[in-house]
Amino acid sequence: MRKKLLFTLAVMFIAMMTLASCSKDEPVLKQSELLGEKTFGRDGDRLSFEYDANGKITGYTLTQSGREFRAILTEKDGVIYQGAYPFLYIKDGLATKMTYMTEGVSGVTEYSYEFSYNKGYLVGITRMVKGSSISYDISSTREYTLEYDRNHNLISVKQDVHEWKYTYGSLKNRNYYFLDNFPVFFDVAWQMGLLGKCTRNLPESMEMSIGACTYNFEYTIDEEGYVTNVKETQGNLPPASYIYKPVVK
Repeated sequence: MRKKLLFTLAVMFIAMMTLASCSKDEPVLKQSELLGEKTFGRDGDRLSFEYDANGKITGYTLTQSGREFRAILTEKDGVIYQGAYPFLYIKDGLATKMTYMTEGVSGVTEYSYEFSYNKGYLVGITRMVKGSSISYDISSTREYTLEYDRNHNLISVKQDVHEWKYTYGSLKNRNYYFLDNFPVFFDVAWQMGLLGKCTRNLPESMEMSIGACTYNFEYTIDEEGYVTNVKETQGNLPPASYIYKPVVK
């Protein structure tokens, strides 16, 4: 759950832009499945969602370091835009590509993620970065491979020599997203129902080859089986809490 919210510059670039409905093939979630707000770990950053009467996302707001950014999207011909900029490319109800930009004193950086699926499960991510500044240009590509067990639980994410390994308990997963080693934009796409099927169970631990550390997770579940709180522990660090609040009915 090491969400590094590399989001502030991005939302500064796209702040006050539109958030919209998804493609026609997007499944409409039940009211009890709608995530109203997610609070991230020790920093207290919050990501909140807005929905229309049919349960489709119409807006989201990120609150980070005391600053609040609201994004609005529009959808046309299978592409969801942030303002005039393409954000998600949709095919058969799933995101095939995600793009966004960050802007800072050193210049503009463009990020692109391409997704591949097998039987509805996300199995591959290609990350491409391009940027330039006064003194240099940057360009890089990373490939991530996602591996599942026979119970449809994600057990490994590999990138070059790095690996994230997951173990699972018996708690069922209703609609919980935990790939927090990716930018917060992934949370938005997941909540829109565009990144494939969720794992069958909730992870109990994640082992990272980077830093050789292990994170353990404890869950609070509501009466319908949805996650409302995740307590994360790692070594001697103070526990971190991830809080999930449903939409107020």
